[in-house]
Amino acid sequence: AGYAAKQFIESGLRPGELAILSGDTSVPYDRPPLSKGFLAGRETEESLRINPQDFYREHGIELRLGCQITGVDPQLKRLSLAAGGEFGFDKLIVATGARVRTLDIPGAELAGVLYLRSLEDSKAVRQCAEGVKQAVVIGSGFIGMEVTAVLAQMGIETTMVLREERIWKRFFSPRLSRFFEDYYTARGVRFVKAA
Repeated sequence: AGYAAKQFIESGLRPGELAILSGDTSVPYDRPPLSKGFLAGRETEESLRINPQDFYREHGIELRLGCQITGVDPQLKRLSLAAGGEFGFDKLIVATGARVRTLDIPGAELAGVLYLRSLEDSKAVRQCAEGVKQAVVIGSGFIGMEVTAVLAQMGIETTMVLREERIWKRFFSPRLSRFFEDYYTARGVRFVKAA
């Protein structure tokens, strides 16, 4: 949404012609650094922003943060808001991204069980990592691999739990999976494999 706003402004969008409704509580930001530079403390919240906060006000873009949409009526061109009421539109861009996959196991709701999807999540993981000696990362996809690398670089004894017999089986060849497992093992990461 933040990149679309920038592109629309460059294409001649006039003030009042664009609104961004976001369930997130932060101004639109880049997500990839959440599991890398920001998590490691090398990037700031400001550096993640696609546009400075003033950009939206200066260009007459309505920015509603913490706004949940519960329904879309394409015939009437109306959005139903979780907080009540509706929001009208002429054209609608749905830029929701993905949802975090949550654990469905006993203990999943305990303190210290964290997920990484949003800026607030990355802040929570970073804060929790301070002073921690051990961590477990469940998942060996791209984000899981990055979080594992950052935690290991912080000197935290890190274990990665895989649902399959090797890292990122859906995308990596067995040889590439072995390369990354060797790479992580050399840096002190342990593996627990489901198969």
